[in-house]
Amino acid sequence: GPVSDRVNLELATRALARSDAAKARAALDRLPSQLSEADAATRDRLLARASDRAGGGEATLGVVLPLSGPYAKIGESILRGIALGSGIYADSPSRLRLLVRDSAGDAEIASAATRELSASGVAAIFGPVRSSEAVAAAPIAESAQVPLLSFARRDDVADLGEFVFRLGLTPGDQAFELARFCAEQRGC
Repeated sequence: GPVSDRVNLELATRALARSDAAKARAALDRLPSQLSEADAATRDRLLARASDRAGGGEATLGVVLPLSGPYAKIGESILRGIALGSGIYADSPSRLRLLVRDSAGDAEIASAATRELSASGVAAIFGPVRSSEAVAAAPIAESAQVPLLSFARRDDVADLGEFVFRLGLTPGDQAFELARFCAEQRGC
């Protein structure tokens, strides 16, 4: 029943925390095929982590970028970098799969895309780019416990949750490094 399902999900979570992929997999295999939507998403996420820890799994990464609208060029550039970094163009087949969603630079679309990707069991989500999108997407990623790696430049984006990270440089970071470079290299 539901209590047994929750126990097995917790056993799998604890086994993965100890890096015991075999015990995690055994607990997950005891689950029925029909689960609630939330438990099914948790099972899928734990299965992906167990496969990854065992060394034989593939990971699916979510990507939420503005691929249309006024920020499309930025989104396309970031997507090319993610695709290159994921190894999908390498000679040997990549073990990463990308699920890409267009946010169009809109916070509501970004949050809906984050919800969809989180429910599909992605290991992490790259994006969104704009601060308003990141603020809207953060609570969804946080509640699903899916790492959100945002390119937003706002200082407090990483403070939005334990699973929210900022990859973008803030204007303050850029100004500090420019001033440091001037002082050290140019003697300004």
